[in-house]
Amino acid sequence: NVVATLGTALTENHVSFLKRFGRKVVLVFDGDEAGQNATERSLSRFLSQQIDLRVLTLPGEQDPADFLEGNSPEAFSSLVDGAAEAWDFKLAGLVNRHGVGSIDARHRVVEEMLETICHVPVAQSTGQLGGEWQMRESIILGRLSQRLGIPEATLRQRLSELRRERGGVKPAGNTVVGGGTDRLTLTAGPLFPEKPTNQWKMEREALE
Repeated sequence: NVVATLGTALTENHVSFLKRFGRKVVLVFDGDEAGQNATERSLSRFLSQQIDLRVLTLPGEQDPADFLEGNSPEAFSSLVDGAAEAWDFKLAGLVNRHGVGSIDARHRVVEEMLETICHVPVAQSTGQLGGEWQMRESIILGRLSQRLGIPEATLRQRLSELRRERGGVKPAGNTVVGGGTDRLTLTAGPLFPEKPTNQWKMEREALE
């Protein structure tokens, strides 16, 4: 089964829809820099969906059409079957970009990997992640610890710090951003007022 995005931005709603048809998804965007950047942006869309996400980068920075013009369908299917797991793709890309030969390089790799993990939403009601994601997170952190030689406990502590930092700004209510003379207060009104006015109804209809 093949789905072409045709330049459309991939959203979480798209991912939820795709999940109905199969748990395993292989991303095959163009092999050039723009395609690779699109692949990385798409990773976060799949994180909270518990999908077995793989990433295939075709040789020679080709796109799928170019590859199939010069190769058989069987050759393409073979590459799809051997596509790397998304986390391995992400880590390999960061290591290739920054290296691991210095403290600063390893630090940058770790920070970007943990930032990606932070895109997984935490359940608002309990403040805890779902059990299935907790298992996946443990596996990811364990592999990251082995690859970079950093204690898993250190990775978990830094991940907790990043989550607290991300949780500092709420999407609704009275929120203060910044400080001093540059302070900006954001106020969100009620989503469903007790007595909706005609203007409120029209604004809601326009937004819908």
